[in-house]
Amino acid sequence: MVQHQDEGKKFVRENKGAFVSGLNGIPVSFVQYLFHLPGKTYEESFDKVLTQYYTINRFMMAYSNDIILYERYLNDKTEGNWSDYMGNDILVRNLLKDMIQEAQNLPLSDYLLVQSIKNLYDTYSHIIWEPIGQDAEQMEKVYQVSGLIDEKNRELLQNSLNYGFDIYHGVAQDITASRSLSVNLMIGVVVISAVFGSFVNENLLNPIKDLSSAAKKIEEEQFDIPDLPVQALNEVGYLNQAFNRLKKRMKLIISELKEKQRLSEALHEQEIRITNSERLMEQARFSYLSSQINPHFLFNTLNVISGMTHMEKASVTHELILCLARIFRYNLDNSAEFVNLSQELTVIKNYIFIEKQRFGDRLQYVLRADVDLDQYHIPPFTLQPLIENSIKHGILKRENGGTVAVKI
Repeated sequence: MVQHQDEGKKFVRENKGAFVSGLNGIPVSFVQYLFHLPGKTYEESFDKVLTQYYTINRFMMAYSNDIILYERYLNDKTEGNWSDYMGNDILVRNLLKDMIQEAQNLPLSDYLLVQSIKNLYDTYSHIIWEPIGQDAEQMEKVYQVSGLIDEKNRELLQNSLNYGFDIYHGVAQDITASRSLSVNLMIGVVVISAVFGSFVNENLLNPIKDLSSAAKKIEEEQFDIPDLPVQALNEVGYLNQAFNRLKKRMKLIISELKEKQRLSEALHEQEIRITNSERLMEQARFSYLSSQINPHFLFNTLNVISGMTHMEKASVTHELILCLARIFRYNLDNSAEFVNLSQELTVIKNYIFIEKQRFGDRLQYVLRADVDLDQYHIPPFTLQPLIENSIKHGILKRENGGTVAVKI
């Protein structure tokens, strides 16, 4: 530092213009630091917000899948369904641990929300591992706790977005203040240059004017202006180099802020679209399943099964129940657009077996298939409604019954 000051005094004696340009380098370096600091702070804070947001979103999706898998296990208590549920539940627990760890750096309100979600999840786990009552009662309690967890999660997501926006606006204000400070420093440099104007070489005035003009353009956010020329490695040259770096850094920070803001808004819109799409898919699935169940068919089938318990042995009734269960299972499991023709004919056989218990010898069934049934595909429940209508509108009205023939 002492050596630098001695050299500065020597420059003043030999060329006072060089001394003035040496003064210019000090405020510019300080301004460059002021611009770098808010940008770095924003990047670190915004990365933490994004990490928290992704963790919360993954937890919501994993927990929603947890409920679906457990309900599937209750409907069909197999080892495979239980294994699927346990694997997903481990993922949910790990994500919850990540949320709790990240909550240490969150505002108090968000920290309390995370703790509330943890307590609700403990309640959910208690219901799963220590069930009380029937499966329906257990799932009703699970849905109640799940609704509260979902509500807390959405509130936490919204708080995370708001926290990110607050960080953005705070850093934007810091950058605006730094920009104002840079303009004031540039004006100070111009004033000092005017005081020592009688001692400044004519060749040094034009670079200072160019620097002042460039600073005004930067103030107007015109970052695409050409770089200031560096004609010599003196104080003016160092100042121009620092200003050029400052301009590029400011342009980069502003671009990153706008890009991250755009990404944040796009992410929020995408989450909304995903939520709406999932709700529409669930509604469509429910409508599809509901449309597959014929109330008249179900009523008549149950009457047949009830009557058979008094007329025949339990084996027939058992077979009827199995046929009905296969039909419903086929209805629920086949969410694909197409199934093998052999699968559809298997359902038809189960349905015919049920109806024959109702009509007896009045109903005959003939199938002729001259093709490889596994090589052809049709939409699920394409043939069953045709067979049902044939019986309902054809054989039911005939005293002697008739034959349902399917030829492929």
